[in-house]
Amino acid sequence: MLDVIRLDQDARAAWEPRLWPHRGAVAVAPEDEDLALVVLADMPGAALVVADDRIDAPVTGQMPPGVDSSQPLSAFLAGLAATLEYRDDPDRVTDQRLRESTLGGFAAEIAGRHAQIAAAETALNTARAALAAARKRESARDTELNEAQAQLRAAQAVRELGEIEAAQRILDEEVAAVDTAGAELAPQLRKAQDALVKALAAKDNHDQQVDHSRERLTFAGQAAAQRQRDHEEAVRRKDALNLPYWRQGWARPAESAQQLLGSQTTDLQRLTARSLRTYAAEALNEALLAYEHAAGGVLPPELTEVMQRRRQLADGFGGVGGDSVDFATVGRPLRDLLDARRDADQVLQERIVRAQAERTLAIDTAQREASTLETDLRNTQGAIAGRIDSALSSIGDAFNELDLRRPGGYGAGLRIEQLPPTGATDPWRWKVTPVWRRSPSGGMVSYQQSANTAQVKVAAIQLVLAALLAVEGGAGRILILDELGDSLGDVNRKQVLAAVSEVARRQEVTIMGTCQDSVIDDAAGVCGEIMWFSHASRAEPYNHPTRAWGFDAEHQRVALVADWLRAGRAYA
Repeated sequence: MLDVIRLDQDARAAWEPRLWPHRGAVAVAPEDEDLALVVLADMPGAALVVADDRIDAPVTGQMPPGVDSSQPLSAFLAGLAATLEYRDDPDRVTDQRLRESTLGGFAAEIAGRHAQIAAAETALNTARAALAAARKRESARDTELNEAQAQLRAAQAVRELGEIEAAQRILDEEVAAVDTAGAELAPQLRKAQDALVKALAAKDNHDQQVDHSRERLTFAGQAAAQRQRDHEEAVRRKDALNLPYWRQGWARPAESAQQLLGSQTTDLQRLTARSLRTYAAEALNEALLAYEHAAGGVLPPELTEVMQRRRQLADGFGGVGGDSVDFATVGRPLRDLLDARRDADQVLQERIVRAQAERTLAIDTAQREASTLETDLRNTQGAIAGRIDSALSSIGDAFNELDLRRPGGYGAGLRIEQLPPTGATDPWRWKVTPVWRRSPSGGMVSYQQSANTAQVKVAAIQLVLAALLAVEGGAGRILILDELGDSLGDVNRKQVLAAVSEVARRQEVTIMGTCQDSVIDDAAGVCGEIMWFSHASRAEPYNHPTRAWGFDAEHQRVALVADWLRAGRAYA
């Protein structure tokens, strides 16, 4: 009710004590009285004031001097004035029938909505101040509690330290006693250990001598058995040689046979009699075949008989002491034919030798030229490899610098592996793998291993920027990046855009990046110019006219492209 009553300053002394007991009363229309009583039945202490008419009806009754109301409450106010008499010194109102007085002199107004709001704000501020003071006291008590707990822990630690030091002193005394006893027993222990070492060494030496003797005995038995077997084999082989037959066939002293055999090669000396016959037969066969090939595939009649007799001699028929002639007699027709062609063969041999010498000289010359060309090629390849390795290393250093400069970067680089060609037609490859650290103490990890998608995209853009930073004389170039900052979070996107802007400024290059509408706000803060392409519709083959904004002191750049942007666009 006090919200709708307003008091003049002169009326406050008499009316504020009259209204104070009714500060919580609610004004209701006469027709709502019964309903209000039912609603407020569960609220003991609730106060109702019945208005003169409807709450929204105009005020028609006579209002006391200095009192105004937006609701028809004249009867209630007149009743208060008649019942409660105002007296001063101090300001108060008195009910003579009840002999009850209510003091006035309020510092702040209590009637009117603005007064109610001001009072509520004052109460709220007072409550907030009390709450702040309570929290401050609580914080102080928490600080005191933490200090007390810290002192308690310190006291407990001091007590535990004393107990530990006492236990340590007891253990030190026990260790000292054990050390003393050990020092007294040390000489005896060393003597016992020395004796044990000597005994073990003597035992090992004896065991080794026994094992060695057993091995020698076993080896001697095996050697004796082998010598017996070798003797029996030698006797068998001697009997199989049929020496009487060969002595009769040789018909010369044994010394001459030894001299002839000594003049032969070592491999030939080791051949058996049958192997010698086979060897001689094969040599004669090769000679006959070579002559047949040179003669056009036809042997003379005298050599045809030699071929037949050669087979018989190889099989062991005839020969020395037999019923026919030996190999030398059989091969004489071939020797006679070869002697007749000796001069022609020597001339042909000289021609062949000269041709071989000339070919050898040409091959040597070609090899020297090829070696020179190969050396030049290796030097050129080395220079190219050095340039490429240097360029890739520079890119790796720039990649590392960019990663370390961004928040959350721990270093990056390139693993460079050269795969030189093995042949003249093989390609020459460099295998380059980007790597970076994903934690401060971690190692370099390849981009091929599973990682956060945003990390991979940030690394990819940094690698492109690193290549731009590493190039020499790159000023004036243009780099185009598609979907710049796409699918990146706010932090990573801002870092990438800042790095792009810094590289463009340092290298004096133009970097053009396409981006979506979601990125344009961040991009506008770091770029020098924005060109806005807007799609008209699916039915239109062309976009809307391009709009351009410049953001640097060199505003002439934007002006220079204005005519070009408007060219061919009548509605631009």
